[in-house]
Amino acid sequence: MGTSDTRVARWFAIAAHGDQMYGQHPYSYHLDDAVNELIDHVIELPVLRFYDHQVIMCATYLHDVLEDTETSIKALDGLFEEPIGELVRAVSDGPGKNRKERKKGVYKAIQGVGPAALAVKLADRLANAKTAGLAKGESDLLKMYRKEQTDFEMELCGEVAPWYAPSQKLHGFLPAFRKIREYLGMTPWQQKIDVTP
Repeated sequence: MGTSDTRVARWFAIAAHGDQMYGQHPYSYHLDDAVNELIDHVIELPVLRFYDHQVIMCATYLHDVLEDTETSIKALDGLFEEPIGELVRAVSDGPGKNRKERKKGVYKAIQGVGPAALAVKLADRLANAKTAGLAKGESDLLKMYRKEQTDFEMELCGEVAPWYAPSQKLHGFLPAFRKIREYLGMTPWQQKIDVTP
């Protein structure tokens, strides 16, 4: 049986990323930031109350190891408790001719796995959006995230989220999506949500 100790996940992820950098920072900066965003803006959302928060935090530390390091899914599954490997697989880019195609595959995988995978993806996106939004001027990253935001929202919570009834699709994660828009300096999402049955 594997572990869901967040200290082990953090250590493993930092070791796997080695000397990779996140901008001017060691990669641990992004990993810690993603987990902090998860704690501050995602993990306490009511939609996640029945999910194992330790598992989600571990997957957040590990969210880039399959995509950006030599780590195998077999190594993740051997060391970590289920469903950590499944969550990391769901948020990792797969094949595709370009970024848009690769992200489409990620969105489909997240929809298949459900709210815990979306929580990991939102933590990563929040950390990236915050970093891009804090950069001086209109960076290429900021422009890219702004350009992608509507597709990101629609793919992950607009029309295809099977864990909500049609009138409640956005309800559970809306605060995190709003925070991403705030970090990116975008206009707030004004869509009204009908939560009546």
